[in-house]
Amino acid sequence: MALAALLASSLAAPPLAAQTPAQPSASSPTPAPDPSAAPAPAPARQKTAVEKRNPAGSPLDTLLNTKIWPDVPEAKDFVKEARPDPDTLSYQPTWGAEPTRPKPRNPAELDTLRRELSGAEASNKARGVVPPAGAQQ
Repeated sequence: MALAALLASSLAAPPLAAQTPAQPSASSPTPAPDPSAAPAPAPARQKTAVEKRNPAGSPLDTLLNTKIWPDVPEAKDFVKEARPDPDTLSYQPTWGAEPTRPKPRNPAELDTLRRELSGAEASNKARGVVPPAGAQQ
């Protein structure tokens, strides 16, 4: 307990040399300021709390100040001459022909399908077939 109190008091009080500022002695002459000397530099600007936490700025600042697109030079003449006219290009998919998709059903076909599924559900319930786990009821 006494050790803790001693430690706390030594941490709280600064050393003796720091308590008494150094006084210039009366016998040492103080040099006069030189009028041709450059003025003292201005004090540095204090950083805000945000600047202290993130010196690079916000992510938005980083995005706005970073150039993320290339500078594409204009193509040389021999390259322009070798390229086909863009209007004559016909692109096709690399994976094959466009798949055939079913056409959308009209309301009458949807009602017929709904009745068919309801009939199958009633038939399964009558037979005692249990729907699989996770199926909606």
